[in-house]
Formats: sequence, structure tokens, C-alpha cells
Amino acid sequence: MNVQVNFDPSGKGYLKVRRDVVRIVKYQGARRFAGAIYYLKEGIYRAPSPERSKADYGNLHITTGPRP
Repeated sequence: MNVQVNFDPSGKGYLKVRRDVVRIVKYQGARRFAGAIYYLKEGIYRAPSPERSKADYGNLHITTGPRP
């Protein structure tokens, strides 16, 4: 997964999501509320169930600022 996001309430924000080379999301426009605090949170979000779940976040890279 490749997720790129820019939070900008003035309309210059964006959200881009790709899985492998397939684009899943491409949004451009306002992307936040003034004064809000944002953070990354990973996990499996679903209702309780008897099945076991596992998530592997290997090779995770988080950067800030313009993408090179």
C-alpha cells in the first residue's frame, strides 16, 4: 500500500492510495479542519468474531514533507 496525504483546509489537500500499482483513491480538495490534530493509527477494525486475525506492517516507511 502506498498512501499519500496532504492536509490543507484551503483546498490544496489530497489523498492518494495505491495497492501495488493500482490506484484505489485519488482525491484533491480540502483535507482537514482548522485546529484539528491528525495521526496515523494502524490496526484491524471490525466487530468481534471467533476467527483469529493478523496484520503485518513490514517495511513501513513514514515521511513528512514533499515527496522526493
